Amino acid sequence: MEVLNKEISKPVDRPIKVLQFGEGNFLRAFVDHMIDVANEEKVFHGNIAIVKPIAYGSLEAFHRQENQYTLSLRGKEDNEAKIVNRVITSIGDAVCSIEEYDKYTGYGRLDTLRFIISNTTESGIVYDETDSFTSCPPKTFPGKLTKLLYERYTYFKGEKDKGLIIIPCELIENNGGTLKECIFRYAYQWNLDSGFADWVQEACIFCNTLVDRIVTGYPGEEAAGIWKDLGYQDDLLDVCEIFGLWVIESEKIRKE
Repeated sequence: MEVLNKEISKPVDRPIKVLQFGEGNFLRAFVDHMIDVANEEKVFHGNIAIVKPIAYGSLEAFHRQENQYTLSLRGKEDNEAKIVNRVITSIGDAVCSIEEYDKYTGYGRLDTLRFIISNTTESGIVYDETDSFTSCPPKTFPGKLTKLLYERYTYFKGEKDKGLIIIPCELIENNGGTLKECIFRYAYQWNLDSGFADWVQEACIFCNTLVDRIVTGYPGEEAAGIWKDLGYQDDLLDVCEIFGLWVIESEKIRKE
């Protein structure tokens, strides 16, 4: 059976506008699906570069399937049980922050980049005083983001219109504010250019969020039967409920 690829999905070529820390089932069934729908409805025109932020795991399936995968949405609408299978084409690249460090940091210099999205688990947004700016990359997610933002700040010489919108999806209270606080603490600890903290404050927007969707992930023994119905093999197959709620707290980004 043929493996899902771009020849089957026929994706539209779009610029990378989103850098996403995390490649797991939830982000693929939630954020990446919503961006895919927004692209289809022409209220957004951009793709995602996903970043594997830790050494554990592999991006082999993403590369084999050219970043294409199927999302199976299941639930009831108008009291009618439904299963909607949708090929998600919103991911344009998948990169490992450790093994492909230079390629990863290159996204910090990408002119079209506008959003940072993350789901690095509840323990991902944490300040660790032992983290180091000279590490490639730093070990914590906030450390990685601080260094990436500093790369962008330096490359674009502090231009205010090159700031980013940061939308964390980690399930902690005040997730955007907590992440921003970590950035400032690392900027101070690492003795970064004082203008950098001003740029983060004035040019970047950190949003608090609330996410709600049940994602059961890869369907295990059921997968082979789904592949047969779809007509192709998909090792990134993901399953979730139809209902989804994404609350993003920021008046500043409403139009975008």
